[in-house]
Amino acid sequence: MEKGVLAVMANISLMLAISCGLNFGQGNAIAADFNAPLGVEELMRHVDQYKDTFTVVGMVSAVNPDQHMLNLIDTNEFKECGVTTCAALVLPVHYEGAMPSIKDIVRIKGYVKEENGKLFVETMVLEKMSPEQGSER
Repeated sequence: MEKGVLAVMANISLMLAISCGLNFGQGNAIAADFNAPLGVEELMRHVDQYKDTFTVVGMVSAVNPDQHMLNLIDTNEFKECGVTTCAALVLPVHYEGAMPSIKDIVRIKGYVKEENGKLFVETMVLEKMSPEQGSER
């Protein structure tokens, strides 16, 4: 009976070691790519993993200068459908500067902010990119 208990304990220890190793490895992969520009879809699907500042690249799909807000869609999604209204995920962005134009590709350095129960990106830096630069992401 002791051999059975020891075998079960050994299996549990092995499973815990493997699980911790896998989780640690995933965390390192995320940290290694943290400074690389994110796409809109990638950021929105994993927003809880980005607590500090990050860089995101996307295409402007709408602007509201009065509220200092713009929407970004994923550049890859735009390439697939060719219009700014087909995106499944739209990223709201708060920006105090001069608004970019619809279909501009922009790189934004910012952070996620919550206000009135809604998440959006608060912009620290916004720069327009050429279409070639936007596809490098």
